[in-house]
Amino acid sequence: MYRRLELGDNKMDFNKGDFRKEEDPVLCVHCESKQPQFTLLRQNLQWREIEFQNPAYARSVHDGHKLRLMNDNSISVHNFLNVLRRNIFADIDEICKQIIATKREWSERVRNLMTKRRGNRTGQTQEISKAFLDVFHYVGDEENYNQLLMAPPHSWGNKVRKFYSEAYRNSHNGAQYLDRYMKDLATSLKNGTDGNHPSVHGRIWYTNTSEDDAKALINQWINSNISGGIRRDQFLLNEMKKMAEEIYVELGKPEPTKKYAWETNSAKNSPLTNLDPKDLGQQFNHGDVFEGVEYCNHCGAEKSRSLMIETTFRPFSGDNDEEVAIHYLGRIQDIHTDVLSQIERIWKEQLKEIKRRVNRATKRWDAAQALLEKRLEKEEERKRQAEIAKLEEKLNSLKNNEK
Repeated sequence: MYRRLELGDNKMDFNKGDFRKEEDPVLCVHCESKQPQFTLLRQNLQWREIEFQNPAYARSVHDGHKLRLMNDNSISVHNFLNVLRRNIFADIDEICKQIIATKREWSERVRNLMTKRRGNRTGQTQEISKAFLDVFHYVGDEENYNQLLMAPPHSWGNKVRKFYSEAYRNSHNGAQYLDRYMKDLATSLKNGTDGNHPSVHGRIWYTNTSEDDAKALINQWINSNISGGIRRDQFLLNEMKKMAEEIYVELGKPEPTKKYAWETNSAKNSPLTNLDPKDLGQQFNHGDVFEGVEYCNHCGAEKSRSLMIETTFRPFSGDNDEEVAIHYLGRIQDIHTDVLSQIERIWKEQLKEIKRRVNRATKRWDAAQALLEKRLEKEEERKRQAEIAKLEEKLNSLKNNEK
């Protein structure tokens, strides 16, 4: 009768009907009076209060007539509650760990790909980018999509390097800074900033910028690496505009923003969209536990005595929404039926959905990997055939000379 449970229906689909409803009035077994509820008195496990029988003495020592003493069995109580926590929450928190581990596996897969791309200084980098763009669009990962899209090397690199060489042709130190100019331009494309003029969009600037604005930004970043001492004549300005156009085209002209379904794809397909579950055992705080005794309001007879808890269980990390919190006041032995069964159902559904998303995204990932390997094999074969052709040409040349 003393239990208070509050649960929201909107966000996580909890079902209030699964909880035990308020019980009908019951009779006291001692006085047989009909009671709508019994009075609950609490005894904290961590301390006890003793009231002195001699008020005069108490007043001279403690103005409140009471002396608070720490429980002599505090270590035993602590160990006991830890055992309870383990027994009650071990199984359901295992589901929590599975959800987090499944999401982490996907995150590590993405991180390893991006690390491999950054560590690759060959032409394979661009092939990696092309192969996996579809995967990141499918899961609504706009930032990594753009990071791959901007991955060097690109064919325009030599043209831009030549442009900077010409711009600094008469500069004493210009040539030695070419690598820095190129690096600064690549960083600007990747991060959406030139260091002095941060882009509003940051790493998602390309897919969130119109064609004209994107070309203008690229032009600006090329221009930002030219010192103020270099005269911007019409020829120079035309060359920058032409290169900005080439870079834009090679990156792959993006579809209009409305055709990119980043938010929709993320909500529908990303394994990382849902909030992480929050370990329930860690929410079982010793300070919330107390000994509870129910007494009849009519005759004062003891109805029941049990170890109880009043706390709030939050199923998800970073979620302070009280609508999905479970405010619980009741017997510890009833946590299984009144709380855990509901969270277990929600977590199992979430785990099933995350695994479904991972499986679908992995199929696209595997297809991209197979396409990448095919492209790389084709490129290796092209190089091999080119090398064979050179050797044959050299061999034929030697034969002709012998004749």
